[in-house]
Amino acid sequence: MQAADIAQAIAGVPWLEFIKTAAPAATAVIAFLALRNWQKQDRAKREAEFLDQIVDAVHLYIVEMQRPVELLRMAKIGMKSHVKIWEEGSEDEKKVSGAIEYIKNMENGMVNAFWKPFP
Repeated sequence: MQAADIAQAIAGVPWLEFIKTAAPAATAVIAFLALRNWQKQDRAKREAEFLDQIVDAVHLYIVEMQRPVELLRMAKIGMKSHVKIWEEGSEDEKKVSGAIEYIKNMENGMVNAFWKPFP
């Protein structure tokens, strides 16, 4: 084909009809691409919200676990303080008797002071 034939073929195309036909197809393509983009954004939003919930739950867990951990540390110190190192016997027996004595003392009234809720 020569340049004149190409120009004549282009001139012979009914451009108004072509645009009328192509416009809905182009609109459909643009709408499809916008929908795909919206789906990706929605998925990213849900993932971000999920991660926020996980972070909040972990933070709450850390805050709530401080008191029981501290009470266990205090109980361990209390049990060690009741070990009678001057008595005879194995170290394990001394530790067990110290723990038993600590528990008995806790039953006699100290337990309420330790386990009541914070104000």
